[in-house]
Amino acid sequence: MSSYPDFKNTDDVLHIEIIQALRDTIEIKDPYTRGHSDRVSELSVLMAEKFHLPEEDLITLRIGGLFHDIGKIGMTDEVLSKRISLTAEEFSDIQRHPVIGEYILSKSPMFKNILPIVRNHHEKYDGSRLS
Repeated sequence: MSSYPDFKNTDDVLHIEIIQALRDTIEIKDPYTRGHSDRVSELSVLMAEKFHLPEEDLITLRIGGLFHDIGKIGMTDEVLSKRISLTAEEFSDIQRHPVIGEYILSKSPMFKNILPIVRNHHEKYDGSRLS
């Protein structure tokens, strides 16, 4: 994660190590997620920079982008790797991944700022769900 600031504080280094471990866990479960999550993270930060958001917000967006799909850990391998269209039941199941991701990350206060990103990443501006 070379795009993170050069942390000197021991707690910050530990946080980044935890983030890297979780990220590796996601990639093992769903290899597609790595490229996708990297792109979401980078594009989120690029847009935020255009709005001149503070560095703290950029870090939140970067981590939120990386973890927005962490809830896919709770999905079956069959659904994640399916090459044809999902059944209605499978699609309904995979739509639960934002809630699962929020639950996983809510166990640690260090992720409190990204919980809304993870929980709501499939919502439209009006609050309706993306399909």
